[in-house]
Amino acid sequence: MRNLSDNTDMGFYCIETENFTDAIVLTAGAAKPYIIPTGAKFLFFSSTALFYAKFSDDATANPASEPVGDVIDGTASILNPTGRKIAGATEVSLISPVDTIITITPMT
Repeated sequence: MRNLSDNTDMGFYCIETENFTDAIVLTAGAAKPYIIPTGAKFLFFSSTALFYAKFSDDATANPASEPVGDVIDGTASILNPTGRKIAGATEVSLISPVDTIITITPMT
């Protein structure tokens, strides 16, 4: 894992080229846990389709889900997160309505 680059002298933040990326293959409608690598402070996601993510300390007990109605209590899964700073979570649960591949790049 590499550090997140601070290119503020150019007016933006940038992700450095990375050679450590995980790929998760999801089957439609089946949640799958991803264990956040030790030391990761950020995760960056890309996917071939829509997906939902839920961060927690136990992705099996707190799986991501596709909403089928309003969720207004703060417990909804996140649709297509791009980049996230890790705040206490050790796992991410992932789910998609279709078969998809998600790549995850952890950064320090």
